Amino acid sequence: MTFPRLSYAERIEISERKQLQVLNFLASGEQWSTLPVIAELLNLSERTAGRTVSQLVRQGFLQVEHVRIASGKSITGTLLVGITHAGMVRAGLPESALRPFDFRKVGALTMAHHIQTQRARLAAEAFGWNKWVPGRLLYGQGWHAVPDAISIDQFRKKCGIEIERTIKDKKDYRSLIARHLANVRDGHYEYVAYLVSPDMCAGFKKMLFGITYLVWKGKQIEFLDRHKKKFVIAGWDEFPANLTSASQDDGEVDDFSFRWEQVRDDYFVAKRGDYELVVERPASYRPDAKTEYIWRLILQEDPLHMSESRFHSVVDAQRDAETYVLHHVKL
Repeated sequence: MTFPRLSYAERIEISERKQLQVLNFLASGEQWSTLPVIAELLNLSERTAGRTVSQLVRQGFLQVEHVRIASGKSITGTLLVGITHAGMVRAGLPESALRPFDFRKVGALTMAHHIQTQRARLAAEAFGWNKWVPGRLLYGQGWHAVPDAISIDQFRKKCGIEIERTIKDKKDYRSLIARHLANVRDGHYEYVAYLVSPDMCAGFKKMLFGITYLVWKGKQIEFLDRHKKKFVIAGWDEFPANLTSASQDDGEVDDFSFRWEQVRDDYFVAKRGDYELVVERPASYRPDAKTEYIWRLILQEDPLHMSESRFHSVVDAQRDAETYVLHHVKL
């Protein structure tokens, strides 16, 4: 069987498309990668991908360096590929975003983590995930914690991704989990996926879901089941297809909304962390009063704030109270 020969113009177009694919990947916040990852990105052999990299190096868009990197228990040599200032310009980044790669800033301990995160990205995007943002682009935005990356999954839910190569002590996670929950509350993402090596998966899941309390601003907070539903754990060898089976809630991630309880007639309560919201119709109001409800914010039985307005309905008062807490109160 014979295949039609491509014209010179067609070969040039394909070559330029592959080159731009590499530059866009690195300019999206990755900054650097390795030849095996570039080959996976292009769906080519390392030898063929190496030709694309060499073309970009000759044009001044990439720089390369041979390094030794930890791979499991062994040390292997690989080609490190970093984008240059010219490469970022070629990828169309604005001048303010230009941060060319510097080999001197890559430590041996961070290499394996960075590469594993990129492999997770390629697997996720092949599975239908999109809008992947590396963690390095999330610093300086006032988040409580910065995950290794965020992305939109195939169900259009925003996920924070954490790559764990070792299991730390529980005390190290109590504060981090609380900060992730605060990010969820603030709408930065809807849940967190911890990706671990296959041999760590069972132990990590037992450790994480065995935590009974979190630490937030020096205080202990109970780690409730509704909090745990915000976290899924998966071995990175099958990510993201195995996220559903790893979930504590069959892959469903509920929202972090307020839950109001009617304690008695015209008295409603919602708790959020150590805080309590109360919507009520004060007894001093006449039965025929047109403006009835107020809300109060309470911390450990001490009133902190009361609504400046009065509301015609419970729902209006609750909505105003929720808005205030979301803007002025941290978990």
